[in-house]
Amino acid sequence: MDEIYHNANSQQLAELQEDDRIERKPVKIHSPVLAEWISMWSNTAPSGGLIVVGMADDGEFQGCSSVDAVVVNRLIKS
Repeated sequence: MDEIYHNANSQQLAELQEDDRIERKPVKIHSPVLAEWISMWSNTAPSGGLIVVGMADDGEFQGCSSVDAVVVNRLIKS
């Protein structure tokens, strides 16, 4: 997991499939739902996982520019 985290770039994240280390979430995810995922990953041995917000299940980057800064700030606070 550490190697994926430290070397993560857009190309690598697009190539990797979701598994027990990586989860893709759309930027319009509600912050309480994201908080549940964060809690789950923090309790997953050995070192949690990586949640990529702003990425579709098919690996397409949606980014965060399509939503208001208030939405992004709520997600960050999750």
